Amino acid sequence: MLKKAHLGIIFSLLTAIIISPLIFVNIQNFFYSVQTGVPSKTTPESLRGFVRFNSPSPEFKELTYTEDFKPVYVASKKFINFNNPNIYNKEIFGCPHQNRYPPLLYFLYNKTFCNFSFPTATLLHLFSQILLLVLASFYILCYYNLAIMIIPVTVIYCAVLFLTPIGLFWLERGQFDIYVALSIMFFLFAAIESKSPFFALSAIFMSLKPTIFPFYIQAFIVYLAFNWNLEKLKHLAIFISLILVTLIIFPNCWMPYLLSCIDYQTNYSSHITLIKTFPALLLTFLLAINLTAYLTSLFVNRNKNILQNTFLPYMSSICVLSLSLASINFEYRIIALLGFIPMIFVWLIKIHNDQSYKIEFSIFFLLLIYVEFHGYWNFTTWLPSDDIIITTYLAYYLTVSLISIANNFSAFHTEEKSI
Repeated sequence: MLKKAHLGIIFSLLTAIIISPLIFVNIQNFFYSVQTGVPSKTTPESLRGFVRFNSPSPEFKELTYTEDFKPVYVASKKFINFNNPNIYNKEIFGCPHQNRYPPLLYFLYNKTFCNFSFPTATLLHLFSQILLLVLASFYILCYYNLAIMIIPVTVIYCAVLFLTPIGLFWLERGQFDIYVALSIMFFLFAAIESKSPFFALSAIFMSLKPTIFPFYIQAFIVYLAFNWNLEKLKHLAIFISLILVTLIIFPNCWMPYLLSCIDYQTNYSSHITLIKTFPALLLTFLLAINLTAYLTSLFVNRNKNILQNTFLPYMSSICVLSLSLASINFEYRIIALLGFIPMIFVWLIKIHNDQSYKIEFSIFFLLLIYVEFHGYWNFTTWLPSDDIIITTYLAYYLTVSLISIANNFSAFHTEEKSI
């Protein structure tokens, strides 16, 4: 495996040399558009191009692109003391998006990025996320003595973010989904290594953009149910406590924020969401049956380390499904899966497991990334419909769950024969 890893590093370096000029041009064109308000052409183009929405609010008149960052920038500058719940009054801004972000995000951005002009703040907002992602990945890889693997990991990040229609869509909208990826990455590392500080980090990043909270419900059920102990309960307490703290330290804002989230989840439904396709009762039943089957496959094993073998792949499946449980889910949300990349490298190299299972999972994960990020942009302009994307999400969830469950049961039968 290590020899193959070295070949992968060489291939990554060659790939980096080839794609670097195009990435540089795309970043340069994006800089130009944010600074001037003139749309530019990237290769490939952003999924929805460069878009500016009209708003009657004067605060938006001079701002250029990154439509999802703009309301955060305006609100963070407008409500400095954060004792005003009008942050969550969308009529003030003439923009329906600003009231879905937690008060902690407004506070942090007020103290940092929003002290700069809008173009500078936009670039700092986006590229600080990418820097955090690379640094966090490097730390985790160093922990496992795999520091050299930061090369292919960084190449993957750059290719996905700057050379795919979905990555450029995330960039053009000025989105926050790398915070979700960081939360997932720290959770996986904390769960596998039982590291309390990283449960805390996971909770903090989750608090900045809690778009996949259903993922953590299922993830903690698995984490707590198998080989349960008080240490794991402490980790859950840390995670929940920090999330609550990030809300209650803003006494006049946390309730309007939660109400706005409930409003969106119950009254709106668009784009890539299962909410508009399946009844809630059916989805709950599917999740419960799948989770029960996975836990059963763990409990029948005598091997206490069996969870490590399939935990990460199974988490990726419930993450993908959790993305589609949000009532409003755009294509760029799939960027949350970048949080799995460094841990997948660790899993492939360090975790002993059935090789056929590793190959199967790797193929399915790569196919998902390729399809959902529109990796085929260079030879076709075809865009899948929302229904096709939803079907792909659901197919990945069911397929990876089933092969993970089957692998656990297979390991059980192997143990029985050896006995």
